[in-house]
Order: sequence, then C-alpha cells, then structure tokens
Amino acid sequence: ILSGKPTLVADQTGSGKTLAYLLPLLQRALSTPKTKTPGTPKILILAPTAELADQIRDVCQKISTTVPFSTMVVTASGKFETSIRDQIRRIQRTPIDVLISTPGRISTILRTRNSGLDLRSQLQAVVLDEVDILLVDETFGPQLRTVSEAVPNLQQTQFVFVTATLPDQIVQTVQQEFPNVVQ
Repeated sequence: ILSGKPTLVADQTGSGKTLAYLLPLLQRALSTPKTKTPGTPKILILAPTAELADQIRDVCQKISTTVPFSTMVVTASGKFETSIRDQIRRIQRTPIDVLISTPGRISTILRTRNSGLDLRSQLQAVVLDEVDILLVDETFGPQLRTVSEAVPNLQQTQFVFVTATLPDQIVQTVQQEFPNVVQ
C-alpha cells in the first residue's frame, strides 16, 4: 500500500484491516504539503453502510490524536448524520484529509452543482471497504461509476480494495480493472 500500487486486502473481521490500509495511506498523504483548500480530500473511503463509515471514522479519530489530520463523514444516517445541505456546507468550508462516505451519499454530492467537493486536485487514494458487498450489490454500480467519473486519472489514483471475504468473482472483477493489483 505504501508503494502506491492498487491493493486487495483480505482478512477476517476484527483483524485490523482498517489500520492496515489507513496507516500507509496516511503516511503517504501526510508527506505531501497540507492543503488548506476546503473540499479536497487526499483519501476517499467508501463503505456500504453508515455504521461501517462511523467505525472507520472512530479509527481515524484515535490515530489523529497523535498524528494531526482531518476526517469528515458524509452519510445519510449514522452517528454523524446531518442534512445533505449541512454536509455540503461543511465540505465547502473545511479542509479534509480523509473523507469517508457511502456510495449513495457521495454520488449525490458529486451530482450537486457547486457542492465544493473536488476529487481532481488532491486525491491520492480511493478505498472500497467491504468491496465484496460494493461490487456484488447492483445498487452500488451507478453510484460507484459517478465516483470513478469524478476521479481525474484512475491510473494515478491508488485504489485499495478491502474485504473480510474474498470470493473468486471479486478477485476476477478487480483484476480485470486493475491487472497489476497486489493481493
């Protein structure tokens, strides 16, 4: 992950996968100059549920007590639920290092005119947490396409695919899109 290659991470629930991908991504992201531009995350983490997004944010908060970086969660429900208008205002006003979202909420924000979310200028990595669910559940397909269209150069952005279960279908799908993925 630290080398910037597309990576597929699989291990059982509770094994520390979030730390395993987050620490090297943060090390890379924070070694570049800190941006003061609102709405330009360096790391985008997509989770299928607001509950998982909240869990990822909790891990970020624990790390950020010793390593300063900013985290924002934008979901339609969960612990950090606010209206989409409030979330867009926060995006427009807040510098963000790590943005955590569900595919539905982030795609809605990306389709909103003048949302202030810019995935073109600073984004270094996109994480698909629970990729087995995100790629199998057909409702996420259009939402993930909206996100991929907002990422300027898929070859220059690192993709990290995380899962507790690793069906062959998921491995094949990821390898088709990212032939040099490290597993």
